[in-house]
Amino acid sequence: MIKHDEILEMPVLSTKEGKDLGRISKMAIDLKEGQVVGFLIEDRNGREILLPIGDVDTYGKDVIMASSENNLKKMDDLAEMAEAIEFGGKIIGLKIITKEGENFGEIASFCFDEKSGLITHYVTSRGVLNGLMHGEGLLPREGVWGLSLDALVVTKKSVEISDIMKTGPGIKQKTGAAVHKTEQIVKTAIRKVGEIVTL
Repeated sequence: MIKHDEILEMPVLSTKEGKDLGRISKMAIDLKEGQVVGFLIEDRNGREILLPIGDVDTYGKDVIMASSENNLKKMDDLAEMAEAIEFGGKIIGLKIITKEGENFGEIASFCFDEKSGLITHYVTSRGVLNGLMHGEGLLPREGVWGLSLDALVVTKKSVEISDIMKTGPGIKQKTGAAVHKTEQIVKTAIRKVGEIVTL
């Protein structure tokens, strides 16, 4: 599973030619399937080309390896991909609404399967301050009811799951954990002091 923002702006090299192809500028996403179908690469001259997801050899720590420069598609040939490319640029910040009509925040990022491209989780945000305090939620794919250029519609149950599943702890959880640890250290010290005094 790969997170959207981990590979955005990553350099792409071709395995066969060893050529620097450019950097990933955005993703092409099939709206109907909720699936990454390719990556838009911007080369050094500012031209954009598409790397289909099936032609990625490796998602490296520093570089993405594409099988061959010959498998890239020029923008002129991508009329049928126009909606997927447009949505790839708009998915971050898309509002999340429950089936009951309640605003749940927006998409901050998403995770996808590296082989199939299926989006497995949406990273949710209820604002910067809320994210700092509580952490960002993970909304599972199974909870998605509908997806469009206007909104991600989800079930109430998936919202509850998102409140439990987090990408990492927020300040509130970190502070609580630090306080608990400090309390344990103080209790241990008091007990040891008590043992010494009774001797």
